[in-house]
Amino acid sequence: MASVIRGNDNFDSSSVGPSTDLGAVGTYAVLGRYGGFNAGSLYSSGLTYSGWHVHVAEVYSQYASGTPSGTWRAMGQEFRTDRQTLTVAVRVS
Repeated sequence: MASVIRGNDNFDSSSVGPSTDLGAVGTYAVLGRYGGFNAGSLYSSGLTYSGWHVHVAEVYSQYASGTPSGTWRAMGQEFRTDRQTLTVAVRVS
């Protein structure tokens, strides 16, 4: 696994780690978008926090509340459901 060293990292404290706050830069989320996604592309509008579930070999999307802010990079190919297009994305700014 690759490591990233940033200028603001505090290596003297064992309690310091990456943020797990929802929507923080560097966090991942399942996002939905009606316009679709391309792996590796950046998106900053038209996004919703989303999720999916599988039932008898069919996949359904479920909307979670909230619209993420910032810019997100699609980390995989899009997955189309009956309601919208989903992907896993990482917030980059």
